[in-house]
Amino acid sequence: NLAVSQSAGDRISILDPKGTFIKYIGEKGRKIGQLIGPQYLAEDEYGNIYVTEFGNNRVSVFDAEGNGLLYFGSRTDEFQGLKSPTGIAVVDSRVLVADSVLGGIYEFDRAGNYIGIFVNDKTFARPESLKKWGSHLLVTDKNKIYSIDVADGSVVENAVTGKGRSLLTSAVSDRNGNIVVTDYKANEIYVMSKMTELVGGF
Repeated sequence: NLAVSQSAGDRISILDPKGTFIKYIGEKGRKIGQLIGPQYLAEDEYGNIYVTEFGNNRVSVFDAEGNGLLYFGSRTDEFQGLKSPTGIAVVDSRVLVADSVLGGIYEFDRAGNYIGIFVNDKTFARPESLKKWGSHLLVTDKNKIYSIDVADGSVVENAVTGKGRSLLTSAVSDRNGNIVVTDYKANEIYVMSKMTELVGGF
């Protein structure tokens, strides 16, 4: 099935593979199982759904049936708290969360306990999505795409769309190894390939 976040509707829609509606998850509010401005989604090996919330500045977790389990990302003695969580990815037992205000990526366990900084604050201008890409994560950041090694957090710039109007919101790999990128401001979808592969194709 497909899980689709509805930011203005404060809920998640569950659809079948053909796009037919099945049910809603969540409702507007600040309690467990409630959402305000849900954005990016991730899933762990148990089918639990993790969603970043713009309005609540947190991550909420639902089980595979859509029941609210917990939320996390608030300020603690060890952590300054999420300011504007965006992209999220679950890698093994780690939950990695990007923050578009702080400009870094932060690591939690699946119970929501803060582990530490995965990528330093202000590394990115405005990070958005985090998507698995082999042993790396793809990160969109305004007009740039980065890859992050999931083992050590090292960052490499992979692509840039230029100085024009651009806000890249997601980048994923297709089955041919290309990167498919959505540009919110340009209202476009890009298919990016390695130059060596393009030349080889010619």
